[in-house]
Amino acid sequence: MRLLTTFILIAFLAACSSRAPSAKSAASLTQGFFKSYSRKYKTSFIGQAGIERAQVNGVQQLSKNHALVDSLILLKNGQTARVLLTTEYIAPFGWNVASWELLGVQ
Repeated sequence: MRLLTTFILIAFLAACSSRAPSAKSAASLTQGFFKSYSRKYKTSFIGQAGIERAQVNGVQQLSKNHALVDSLILLKNGQTARVLLTTEYIAPFGWNVASWELLGVQ
């Protein structure tokens, strides 16, 4: 009986857990990804401007282990870039960027 109760409790907690990254986690993921991107591609728009910080507008779950992150990247030259990232959860490593799209620059 005790084993059954424990199993039900674990199953309930697993079902209630979030399947999308938190806003803080998504902001950290976005900032880390674009800092790495700017170091790798120095001649790109993002590489030339440099990243100051990232701000998340929203996180939407697409399916299990896949989420869509709408965020703003504040560049060191004063401009703001809006990007849309598709992220996936890989079990031992956590959330990773699968693809991204630049929606606009202000």
